[in-house]
Amino acid sequence: CNQSPLSTETQVSVCKDYCAKNNIDVEYIFSDEELTGTNTERRAYNNLVNVAKNKLIDCVVIYDLTRGSRDVVDWFAFRKELRMLDIQVISATEHLGDILNPDDFLTELIRVGIGQHSVLQSRQKSIDAKYIKAKHGDFLGGFAPLGYDIINQQYVINEKEAEVVRRI
Repeated sequence: CNQSPLSTETQVSVCKDYCAKNNIDVEYIFSDEELTGTNTERRAYNNLVNVAKNKLIDCVVIYDLTRGSRDVVDWFAFRKELRMLDIQVISATEHLGDILNPDDFLTELIRVGIGQHSVLQSRQKSIDAKYIKAKHGDFLGGFAPLGYDIINQQYVINEKEAEVVRRI
């Protein structure tokens, strides 16, 4: 699901406040406004990774781990990559420890696992709702097929186009 711009603005503000309180200089701000953390195909996320690979930073401050990714594999690939680059990942709102420490790893695994579970659960609810809408003949988006118009989210036969469809 997409976020509101206010949400990302708030998250950036919390991170800036954290940095100010902890004497961390802010060199870059990476914000994928109105985009979900369910995948890594985000411009700002990829810019962050490129800056890290070029060793232009020594730490990354995130609002919480769900802002990195709500996918277990993506999150730990990110954590591993930054650890190999000797770049610390800090959350402004929760404790992130050393992923090589068994207890810290398990805590992060549970948190990101819960995040991924939530995403999958929301996705399933959305699919179920679309199934019911389709079953009732409600419009699901996109373009109306030839021979139909969409009126009040319902398929309505367009007699002029339907004549052509019948002929075909």
